[in-house]
Amino acid sequence: MNVKLEEVFGIRTEVNDYSYIDRGGLDEQISKYAGRDVHIALRGESKSGKSWLRQKIFQNANIISCRLGFTNKEIYTQVLSNLDISLTVEKSTAGEATLSFKGSSEIGWSWLAKAKGEAKAKGTIGQTEIKKTVGHDELDFDFLSKVIKASGRRVIIEDFHYLSADVQRLLAHELKTFWDYGVYFVIVGVWHRKNYITYLNSDVAGRIREFSVYWSAPELEASITKGAKALNIEISPKIKKSLARDSFNNVGILQSLVLAYCDILNVRERQSVIKDFSNTNAVADAGMAYAEQIEAVYQLFSENVSDGIRKRKNSTQIYAYAMQTIVDATDAELIDGLALDDIYMRTNEKQSRIQKSNLRTILRKFREIQVDDRGKGLVLSFDDLTDTIMVVDRGLLFYRKYMTTTWPFERIIKEAEETNTGLGSDK
Repeated sequence: MNVKLEEVFGIRTEVNDYSYIDRGGLDEQISKYAGRDVHIALRGESKSGKSWLRQKIFQNANIISCRLGFTNKEIYTQVLSNLDISLTVEKSTAGEATLSFKGSSEIGWSWLAKAKGEAKAKGTIGQTEIKKTVGHDELDFDFLSKVIKASGRRVIIEDFHYLSADVQRLLAHELKTFWDYGVYFVIVGVWHRKNYITYLNSDVAGRIREFSVYWSAPELEASITKGAKALNIEISPKIKKSLARDSFNNVGILQSLVLAYCDILNVRERQSVIKDFSNTNAVADAGMAYAEQIEAVYQLFSENVSDGIRKRKNSTQIYAYAMQTIVDATDAELIDGLALDDIYMRTNEKQSRIQKSNLRTILRKFREIQVDDRGKGLVLSFDDLTDTIMVVDRGLLFYRKYMTTTWPFERIIKEAEETNTGLGSDK
């Protein structure tokens, strides 16, 4: 059977074995800790290969995808929903709450029965129900843990960075509770500080193991080499370095770039005779082709930002100046985290009337003006705890390298300056 190009390179929902590599034994290391009594944290930006790792190591997982505004209770409700169990909370005037767990299918009943300690669930759909009385604004972590353990499915909380700082901190403390009950989560997201969850709650030290899912340039080049071998082609070292450099150490961008590069060179499937490719012009062409594919994503991002800015009449200039400063920052600054002090210094040079306190308030609301109606689409994120802003989607770095248009918020600056408005606080 001949191997097709799209089976080797490109973004796929399933693990791309033809070009997948185990970076420094990372798969083995995570698999080892997956069998231990610890939570696992996977730190890496969008399209960094976290989903591939999850598929290879944590099969049949209970996956929760966070979005902006998610609370810890919504997370646990979704955990149960994935197990065909509904959770409702009824609060009394005395301050107590009654939790109702109800199985919506036969499998949901069975897990509830196991958690309760019964041999077999009884009843029909909508009638198998377990009620638990707890204190004010509490969850029954004991019973919730029993349900999760009965299901045999590891809970994976993805997009942890979408949660507010308060919810992140609360969840970090609840992870200690789950650990006490013998339930171990996998937390996936983007954050600036190493061992961030331990930073949020020192009580989980020794109870959670963090892994970085970032790729080095040699690892990206090795991925190209492996995929090229499957297609029976040779890509010169110079071309591989160029493709890796343009990917900003992101395997998702790399996969898309190599796919576009091969398309330009008319490689559709495994070659019957080995072919050698060293066309440097095709690298630039591939970059432009991929930039055109993702243009709608980052134009929507910039439009959402611009719309969000225009809704805040008192502070339009501050938002726009902050955004301009951020997108003008270096790749390294946006990847490692650009500090509030640096953003303030640069925006203040452009507009001396901007106050640092107002700027910080603006940055704390930055996520709100980016996301879509589903609470998704985050590209930049401000970390309240470290006062830094960082890119969570490195596709932005790639797009701005090849973009041929201006950012919409640049026009907002001009409009606001002409009317001399928009330098107040955003309340």
